[in-house]
Amino acid sequence: AQGGEAGGHRSLLDDEGELIGVAQALNHAEGSYGPGDEPIAAGIAAHAAVALKRARLLADRVARAALEREL
Repeated sequence: AQGGEAGGHRSLLDDEGELIGVAQALNHAEGSYGPGDEPIAAGIAAHAAVALKRARLLADRVARAALEREL
């Protein structure tokens, strides 16, 4: 999922709308960014948000499993 953008920033939002990160595009290899770059940035931001959410869920699951083994 993605959020709004301002000044080259794109909010990374999870499926509940919670902010989980921010992406920023700094330099373009040739000239400046154009309108065709926006859908690409949005797609990358959406995939990054999903990956971050999954990584956090997995880390929580591993921690919970370790705690259960200790009990």
